[in-house]
Amino acid sequence: MVDSRKALESEYVTVDSVKNSKTRTLVIIDSGEYEDTEWGERLSFKVNMDGSTKIWRPNRDSIKNIQNSFGYNTESWVSKLVSLSVVSMKGKEMVIGVPSMVQAEKEKI
Repeated sequence: MVDSRKALESEYVTVDSVKNSKTRTLVIIDSGEYEDTEWGERLSFKVNMDGSTKIWRPNRDSIKNIQNSFGYNTESWVSKLVSLSVVSMKGKEMVIGVPSMVQAEKEKI
């Protein structure tokens, strides 16, 4: 049997992928790079979410949240856990990432 649901998955972290996630957590697996998009230059990372490698383009709020915990150098973000939630702002759903509390507790040890 081949599970056809994979054919519908996006290669990006999206609102739908977060809503359907078992853990709503991702692990950053590279230090990222800037990419030109139709919305301008965006910071993109390879991440692991529920065992799948995806591309995550965090929004400004998510970047600020992560910078507050891990600093400005994205090399220090590699292997960090980020908790994801879907919020509605101005009638639009968006993904917000915050450093995982599990990660914060591990860092204290």
